[in-house]
Amino acid sequence: MITFKLSEDFRTATAMVFKDTWQEDRRSFILLLALSVGIGLVPYAVNGSQALLLNHLVPLAAQRKLDAAAIGLVGLAGLAYLMQACLSSAYRYHQKLFWMDSRQRYELQLAEKLTRLDVATHEDPAFQDKITLIREQGSSYAITNFLQSYIRNFQNIAGVITASAVVCAIDWRFFVIILAASLPQFYSELRYGRGLWSIHKSQSPERRKYDEIARHTRSLIGLRELQTFQAAEYFIGRQKELLGRFLETEKAEERKRLAFMFGADMLLLLAGISILFFLVYRVAHGSLQVGTFVFVLGSIIGLEGTMTSFLLAVANQTGESRTVAAFFDIMHLEPKIQNAPRARVLAVTQAPHIEFRNVTFAYPTNPDEPIFRNLSLTIEPGERLALVGVNGAGKSTLIKLLCRFYDPTEGAIYIDGTDLRELDRETWYRHIALLSQDFARYNLQAWENIGLGRFAPGWEELSSIRKAARDAQAHLFIETWQEGYQQQLGQQFGGVDPSGGQWQKLALARVLFRDAFVTILDEPTAHVDPAAELEIFSNLQSELTRKQSLILISHRFSTVRQADKICVLMNGKVAEYGSHLELVKGGGEYAKLFKKQAAGYK
Repeated sequence: MITFKLSEDFRTATAMVFKDTWQEDRRSFILLLALSVGIGLVPYAVNGSQALLLNHLVPLAAQRKLDAAAIGLVGLAGLAYLMQACLSSAYRYHQKLFWMDSRQRYELQLAEKLTRLDVATHEDPAFQDKITLIREQGSSYAITNFLQSYIRNFQNIAGVITASAVVCAIDWRFFVIILAASLPQFYSELRYGRGLWSIHKSQSPERRKYDEIARHTRSLIGLRELQTFQAAEYFIGRQKELLGRFLETEKAEERKRLAFMFGADMLLLLAGISILFFLVYRVAHGSLQVGTFVFVLGSIIGLEGTMTSFLLAVANQTGESRTVAAFFDIMHLEPKIQNAPRARVLAVTQAPHIEFRNVTFAYPTNPDEPIFRNLSLTIEPGERLALVGVNGAGKSTLIKLLCRFYDPTEGAIYIDGTDLRELDRETWYRHIALLSQDFARYNLQAWENIGLGRFAPGWEELSSIRKAARDAQAHLFIETWQEGYQQQLGQQFGGVDPSGGQWQKLALARVLFRDAFVTILDEPTAHVDPAAELEIFSNLQSELTRKQSLILISHRFSTVRQADKICVLMNGKVAEYGSHLELVKGGGEYAKLFKKQAAGYK
């Protein structure tokens, strides 16, 4: 039994694809439909002209002569062949153009949409399930196939209507027999498509696990570790186990489909043989001419083929419709974190006053496990604040809230006295610069890696880029590269492959180039040696004016101690707060951590 869910997906996919195509490329779409209908009709013109010629030639053969009518019929058949060739060539050409344009449009639409959806949406498991399905099936490929199936079905419909008229003119019962014999094939394909979708849906978390494991066997970083740890066999085994379970279910569905399809094919064959017998009987008894027999037989074969093609295309579209519906679901998604209806534009000339007031927060996936409970913290304008705490204490989560990747569950964050939720996010982002511990590595030219930090008029200004690179200690190694700041990065693109520390310095330079009022550094020197780290933060202290605030997360207390204030997070709250000297004298958690780390250097 076909479920309502499948039919709803099919209707949604159909409506969305047609609406989008009509808005974006209606002229090409209408042209393809017209060509498709023409291609569906022209084979019957070819077969009809041949039938007329054959009927005319049979009595002429007995007389052993050729008349002008026969020559005229040969010309008519040639004209039909020419029309078929011209229509086919035009259809192939315009179909290819339409396919390329559609694929490009859908690829760009998805890329643009993904960049506009917020972090909270991207971290939603339901969203990830849809993305996994779309990427597995090839987003633009699945959509263009779905659309072109409709275009081909206009060709099938034209053929079905014409062949049905021919067959019904001979005997309407032939049409009923063919229709009844074709339905089991349709049901089989539809049932198989539904079974395959249920696998994708029910096992999507396992599919994500498989993709995650497979990712480590594809990436250079993962391969290095797997080979040196001699753990490759374990990962291949996990891949085999997960993929085996997934494919075994698909194979079981395929076996069921094979048995059902064999029976459906036998039924269609029997229907064809019985109709052929009755046609031969009529020819033998003189009630049907030979040419007409050939034409009707060709029409019956064409009817079987086009009807089966039409029904199978619809059945296959039920499978593709899940991907198409998921694509348009994503295209209609709105970010979970929205601007307020009358969001205020943040207009500041220096670092703002930041206050976390009684903030409680839990991630949507774990609502019963709050990261913070009534946390309060103030960051004064121009202050250098360091966040300290064990792993999992919530340091990076605090930054996510400040960047408004998520909103507090309770409480609020105030920027110069205004709730952050009431501010326009884009204007807030203009004044902050974030370097996360999992920063991006752009295989572009060196200057682009830095210049992206302030993507605005004048971002290509090399003197400012060089200054940011010097402050981040990146200038020294950039100058050693053959092309300098124009050096392409990434060996796979014919460039250099920076070390981990060099990548981090480039990322830090990108943040410094932004010259923001609030700079946020989350473990910014994890891959940098202590000497370089000390110089980097000396540069930060001198380059950042007191109109700019700095928020730092680091496990290196040699860096942390330079901050104006240090906040120790523990058990979802601010456990300690003060300067380095104040906290060391207090003898609390910070003092213990500092002494333990200092002892390691003795």
